[in-house]
Amino acid sequence: MSDPENKPASTAITPPPTRLMSGMVWNMGSLVFLAAAGVVMNIIIARVYDETVLGLFNICFALYIALSQFGVFGFHLSALQSVSEFAHDDQDRAISGAFHAVVVVAISTTVATLAGLVLTPVLAQVYQIDGFVTAWLVMLPGLWGFAVNKVLYAVINGARQMRVFAVMQSLRYIFMIAALVVLALTDAPGAYITLSLTIAELALLPVLGVAAIRAVGLKRMALDRVWIRRHLSFGARVFLSGAILELNSRISVLVLGYMAGAAQTGIYTMAVLIQEGVMQAIFVVRNNINPLIARHIRDGERDRILKLSRMIFLGGAPVFLVGAGLGWLLYPFFVDWFLGDPIYYVARTPLFVLLAMMGIAAPFLMFNQTFSQAHKPSVHTGYMATVLLANCVLNIALIPGMGLLGAALSTGGSFVVSSIMLVVLARRVLGVRIVF
Repeated sequence: MSDPENKPASTAITPPPTRLMSGMVWNMGSLVFLAAAGVVMNIIIARVYDETVLGLFNICFALYIALSQFGVFGFHLSALQSVSEFAHDDQDRAISGAFHAVVVVAISTTVATLAGLVLTPVLAQVYQIDGFVTAWLVMLPGLWGFAVNKVLYAVINGARQMRVFAVMQSLRYIFMIAALVVLALTDAPGAYITLSLTIAELALLPVLGVAAIRAVGLKRMALDRVWIRRHLSFGARVFLSGAILELNSRISVLVLGYMAGAAQTGIYTMAVLIQEGVMQAIFVVRNNINPLIARHIRDGERDRILKLSRMIFLGGAPVFLVGAGLGWLLYPFFVDWFLGDPIYYVARTPLFVLLAMMGIAAPFLMFNQTFSQAHKPSVHTGYMATVLLANCVLNIALIPGMGLLGAALSTGGSFVVSSIMLVVLARRVLGVRIVF
């Protein structure tokens, strides 16, 4: 067995990392495509079917993403951290870390997929929507592939191959749109549109595998219990944070689906769609700075994190707030030109609330994986759990009386809670200042 911490450094050469600004440019290009692809997918569903099928798709997708986090079990963050730390100093350790992350995630995602199958009758009782069971079952094979793919994305991200990362992100949506178009053209029943997720993930898996191998390298190796324990330990402490993060962005959809039904959920998801498209810009920056945060903390360069956060704050917040105003102004044209159904006008005000509150919090959300990068996964989990709790309480309190607006205020409020907690905890736990 080899010790992943003490093994002598390898002299093998890995591909050079993408420069920070170049990586951001590539990922911003990918962002534009991802946002457009998400819009196209939902437009196809809304035009070919109706708001009820759109709501069904998004309820299933929210559940799918939430359950997939248990399949990933935090191994994507463990892979990201280990590859970020070793990719350009010790290739052997980077390869071993990536390989063992894939091994353990293949097991955990199998368990999660089987759990999803067992939970089908329970979910059907909660969401008594026509076609729900079919939509859920045809999506489950994609759940397995999604978790493995997420770890492979993390390997590429950790090696800072951001151009490849951007292309691979775009390819996922190309596969999804292609599958959805085929389903629509063949007049597939609305319940089968979730099959597009399964097709995309399984088609993406071998392509991502090759890209990850190119990013860190390949060598023969036996299973190493030291690495397996390292990933299991990290994952056990951080996996809830991944589930919490995904639930936090989708809890309003799940609560609306239960309280208001698929049609109202379908209308609201048009606002969520645009907000999540804009949110990709936050993820692009976060994906590029995560490896830097890990190294700055390792090397004790906490002042460089403060400088980086201030630069992003000054450049990011105004852009996002202007974007919120533009989103509110342009949304009616989007409905008229692409959806062709005035029922979606109702989502205009919730959209503005989501974008505005996200704009205020955006520079902080870019640093919300700081604790995991600092080897503090338990702190990260507690931080995200508190944000989710606040979001749940707000949704349950506001949706019955305020409907879609209540859902938007709840999600936006969770962004603000997240920002305040990040600033306080980073200073107290890590001695790191974020912006202030």
